[in-house]
Amino acid sequence: MTEQTISLHTIDPLDLYGVDNEKINLIKSFFPKLKIIPRGSEIKLIGSKKEIDYFEVQFQGILYYLNKHHGISIAMIHDILSTSERNESLHTHDDPHNEILFFGNNGKPIKARTPNQKKLVTKQKKK
Repeated sequence: MTEQTISLHTIDPLDLYGVDNEKINLIKSFFPKLKIIPRGSEIKLIGSKKEIDYFEVQFQGILYYLNKHHGISIAMIHDILSTSERNESLHTHDDPHNEILFFGNNGKPIKARTPNQKKLVTKQKKK
């Protein structure tokens, strides 16, 4: 078991947590193997290193969208996390930080999907 704390320096916790914690509860539902404890401007994570790393990658998509649009809806959180969940089986989890190439216009993560795309990305990163 690993513990990690994420600080939300530039974000109003109410924008992320939602009224009656509805947004953070939705986020928690996508990560059942993690214990996610929101405390003011910090989120404490308890779980395996692999799960925490995966959460951080997905959470970056939410934070990016929130910073860019100065708010995020429940539907958008669901869209960001469901898109990531559908594509999860197409990726290896050796290093989840290398999976996301960049974030699209709506804050959705853009990832290499096929083995050949992964090879191309790996070769480009080595240059």
